Amino acid sequence: MSEISTDYWLSPESNLKMPKKEIGDYVESQGFLVPRRFNSLAEALEFVSQGGEIIIRSEHPEEYNGPSGLTFSHVITPESTLENGKLLNRFQHIDLDQEIPLSHSRCAWTAGAAPGYIETKELIIAKSLFTDPDITMQRIKTWACGHHDILQYAQLTKRSIEELAEGLTYSFWEHLPGTNATLVADTSIESRYHLLAYEQRYQEWHVIENGKSILGTANLLHPEIQKTLITYYEAVRNLPMFDQNHCPIMEFQVNNNKIWFLQYHRTRDFEKPKSVLDPKDFSPSEGWRKTNFARGSFDSPSTLNLGFQYSHYLPLPETEDASADYHMNRSLMEVMSRRRQAYVEDGTAEDVYSTMIDNHHPRSCWFKPKAAVACGKENFKKLFPEKIIKEVARRVYIERRMARLVIDLAVDGVCGYIRLNPDNEQPIYTEE
Repeated sequence: MSEISTDYWLSPESNLKMPKKEIGDYVESQGFLVPRRFNSLAEALEFVSQGGEIIIRSEHPEEYNGPSGLTFSHVITPESTLENGKLLNRFQHIDLDQEIPLSHSRCAWTAGAAPGYIETKELIIAKSLFTDPDITMQRIKTWACGHHDILQYAQLTKRSIEELAEGLTYSFWEHLPGTNATLVADTSIESRYHLLAYEQRYQEWHVIENGKSILGTANLLHPEIQKTLITYYEAVRNLPMFDQNHCPIMEFQVNNNKIWFLQYHRTRDFEKPKSVLDPKDFSPSEGWRKTNFARGSFDSPSTLNLGFQYSHYLPLPETEDASADYHMNRSLMEVMSRRRQAYVEDGTAEDVYSTMIDNHHPRSCWFKPKAAVACGKENFKKLFPEKIIKEVARRVYIERRMARLVIDLAVDGVCGYIRLNPDNEQPIYTEE
């Protein structure tokens, strides 16, 4: 099934500008609960003055089928407004319109100096109650467009920041208490779902198959709520304007046993594995190691070029076999995750899922490639010794090269096997 033929929101006719709000409006029109949206910041702040909580959510046309988490959301509550006066008194000497570009130039989020700092965006929000709403929103946008994540994204995608900024807007939502839950249908195994949830200090994750957790932590959400979430997810997934064969990341809020839709974000289409791997075909004596966990599938086994390090001075490839993402560039993760066949994680399933619970970028790395495997620490160290990793890093940053290792990888949706390709065990360096 085509990635675009049955999804209205990818068609030119949709003219999608504000994915969170427009899709939220649509889902609500189909009978589902969606938090209240406000027409303006002024209307939203009036709601706060009456005791409510709001969240200012970033909107960009590319978010639906593109990057996640490149800009920030901003929560305003009655409690936070009480703190605003203290912040303004403490930092009243700061000219905010001068501070915003200064914070960009020093690659910092902070305003002020010792003995204390405050995030520049928090100072913008602090002044929002005492500033014209249009000025506040322009300040938020200016701050966001100078942040290193979006600047790097513009550079990596070969666009100007002005072009990206043109599409950046914001919507204003009621901020509901309760448990934030993210659900993703598996791209290879029917009736398997990936659940991530958190509330204040409590977190949980599960891989659920046929209604039962086969891997995960203790329950924050009652099992019946988990089942209801899956039912809700499938009902939204099968609405006419979405591609029913797609496996989106959907975000919800569970409040007083009610489920509220928050966001729909695309990953990959469902594709049933063509075969089941036989362990007898992957002998340890031939260098194969069984991965700790696997998601997705492709024609296996395949010989792939595994990217370890990227030089920021080189253009990015339009497609990529696989990557271990040994870097801290979140924009790079977002750009490349959709372009690659496989993602290789050095840790375990627990490492992967606990990191994803409240973080967009690890979700992109894990769910957007065609397949992903968690090797496990010991397997990874034996496959890729520390000496090799350090040498790769040194040559990438000093010589400005792209470094890759050739691997053989087999994944059938349930398990995976990986090894260094016996004919190419040393790193390959390219100048792309």
